Amino acid sequence: MIVGSHYSPARFPDSGPADIAAYFKLAGEMGGPVVLTEQWSEPFDGLFIRQVQNGARLAGLPFHLYLSPLRQDDRTKADYHGLSFADSDCRAAYMSRICELAAIRPDLLGLATEVNLCIDEQELISLLKLLSYACGRIRVGYPGLPLTVSQQYDVYRNGLMRAHGMYALCDVHTFTTYPWALGTAPSRDYYAGLRELVPDGPVGISELGISSTGTCGEWKQLRRYREALVGLQTAGVDFVTLMQMHDLPPMHANLQLTALGVRRADGTAKSAWKAIA
Repeated sequence: MIVGSHYSPARFPDSGPADIAAYFKLAGEMGGPVVLTEQWSEPFDGLFIRQVQNGARLAGLPFHLYLSPLRQDDRTKADYHGLSFADSDCRAAYMSRICELAAIRPDLLGLATEVNLCIDEQELISLLKLLSYACGRIRVGYPGLPLTVSQQYDVYRNGLMRAHGMYALCDVHTFTTYPWALGTAPSRDYYAGLRELVPDGPVGISELGISSTGTCGEWKQLRRYREALVGLQTAGVDFVTLMQMHDLPPMHANLQLTALGVRRADGTAKSAWKAIA
């Protein structure tokens, strides 16, 4: 099992050239994928994506690129002018963007992240139909490009996603470790359940995040990252990507989300780095 991280150099978003170079050096020591996740309403500049992709390739690492199509403030709608996934303009805009990302040729393209967060069932069905259509288009236009859709495995078990062909359209099955709290490792049932859902084929963890804030602290974070990585490796997971390599500055309302890294925002190592390196 290899371990990578979402692109998160030290002192982000004010990272300098030395911070970025250090990130890719450390990512190379980890050996797993470098990941970018684009929020649909805030698209990345194409040059920025290429720079991260080139940095990953120079370090000899896979580059994974995901599109997050859901609104952060309203999980009942697409992240596109508040429209429904059933709207033709919304579907056309989504297809346009996903084709632009496919043209970059990442080593793994995530058609969507955490689709289970779409809390309205009819809207989720519209999204799943769109993803099925998008998959067909990408397979024709960009043959050989591996595809995935990220989701929580506990929701995948309810059968709705499988009923709409989610199993068949994924080359790689990617899951988050949520809904477990950011300060805890997943339960033993989680590890056993992964391969029950996907008995064969590649399986990856698209987001693993354990916070060091509050009662957790850095030493508990280290222990829980170790527990999680051992459990995932035992379950036969092929790769894991950390939500953050470096902590973020305390600018987020939820401080837990700023302290998921295994290194501090200033670039120094936290105790949890021992679980990775």
